[in-house]
Amino acid sequence: MPMTVFKQAIQKAFSRGSCLQHPWSKAEFLKRMVYSSGSLVFSVVKYGCIIHCFVTYGFAVTICEGKSMEPYITSGDCFISERFSVRTYRLQRGDVVGVRYYMDPNCFVCKRIVGFEGDKVYNSTTQHHVWVPKGHVWLEGDNKERSLDSRNYGPVPYALIDTKLLFKILPAKASR
Repeated sequence: MPMTVFKQAIQKAFSRGSCLQHPWSKAEFLKRMVYSSGSLVFSVVKYGCIIHCFVTYGFAVTICEGKSMEPYITSGDCFISERFSVRTYRLQRGDVVGVRYYMDPNCFVCKRIVGFEGDKVYNSTTQHHVWVPKGHVWLEGDNKERSLDSRNYGPVPYALIDTKLLFKILPAKASR
């Protein structure tokens, strides 16, 4: 039914005596319509891919809450973070990363990388040395007394790392 209405509208537009006059034939009109639609679809796909790549590998604004990283990060600090070095395995010891919390995948925590796979790290909570297994990292907060980190729940899978914090753009006092 809708196609019939469309055909009738095209026939009416090109019939004699119609107020809508085009120099194109019906075939030329349909060809231009298909070309325009294809061009629009191509543009949407192209820019959609660019946006996807920026979101997946690009930059983000991260607001950190909590006291586990004090004094480096205070609650409410705003950071620029990036995902490229995480995806290309270019993280180093000492980098501060945003990690999906293992108990709630919708929650993120900010911690400092202390060890990578194969490293032997000292767990000050259990008073023992621990080997970091393959595909894992050892994360700790700067504020040892208030941080829940690898000392409590063990090594964290590398796949849970989402972003690397680059630099602070807004300190907590200015954001309040």
